[in-house]
Amino acid sequence: MNFEWVYYTKAVDNNLIDTIVENGLGADLAEAKIFQQDEVVVKPEYRRSQMTFMDDSYVTTKLYSIVNIANDENFGFDISSLQTPQFAKYDAIDKGHYSWHIDTSWVTNAFFHRKLTMVVQLSDPSEYEGGDFEIHTSGATEEQLIEMKQKGSVIVFPSFLEHRVTPVTKGRRMSMTSWAIGPKFR
Repeated sequence: MNFEWVYYTKAVDNNLIDTIVENGLGADLAEAKIFQQDEVVVKPEYRRSQMTFMDDSYVTTKLYSIVNIANDENFGFDISSLQTPQFAKYDAIDKGHYSWHIDTSWVTNAFFHRKLTMVVQLSDPSEYEGGDFEIHTSGATEEQLIEMKQKGSVIVFPSFLEHRVTPVTKGRRMSMTSWAIGPKFR
């Protein structure tokens, strides 16, 4: 593994972002849930956002090509596919956030693990305050943090790294997240 995380600016064009946002906001959004002791539960003190899964083959194909490049250039994981992308909106009125967490489970009966997480920034940074995406111990510079927050930027990192979204204090932050999966880690 060359890096703990990698990002690409303007990796997703505005036309595709507009389509994702239109479809996401037009969907039946649900309160975001978390896995807790083999249950899926709503815990607003831990995660507060509205979300929906978007089963769109064009979007998934585009995202998979980005995660493949990131993997080939930086991680070298054995990945086989991308899980259905998740559209999320974090509103200031709700203090939308997602506390520190990881995206993979080591205790699973599944034949695969989530190996890479990718987050697509769908909002312009001028549309909200707070809502910072952070990877624990990332060591990102101020310039990198600004670039990663730009509309169309994509961040890719191993799913076992702890990360969060800080509370949105003004406006609305929107993102799309998906996970590259592959055979279980050994």
